[in-house]
Amino acid sequence: MEYREYDMEKLNGKTNKQLIEAAKERLQWYTLEATDEEFDEEEVDALVELLNKLEPLEVAEEQASEVALERFRSYAEMREAEA
Repeated sequence: MEYREYDMEKLNGKTNKQLIEAAKERLQWYTLEATDEEFDEEEVDALVELLNKLEPLEVAEEQASEVALERFRSYAEMREAEA
């Protein structure tokens, strides 16, 4: 299933809770369904940053998320090098 493109106009006026839900949904799609061609590292970084601003984590959780993001980037680079 191809993920629908975001319509930024539809995001205007959304509550933080709705924005958080949309960002998590999009990240889940990237994690579980996106192909190498569909993967957009800049969008993933932007979504993670958005979530960090709208739903700040505790310091320990934030450090763990930074480690996880770095592992994710390393994995993406490895997959890109294999292609």
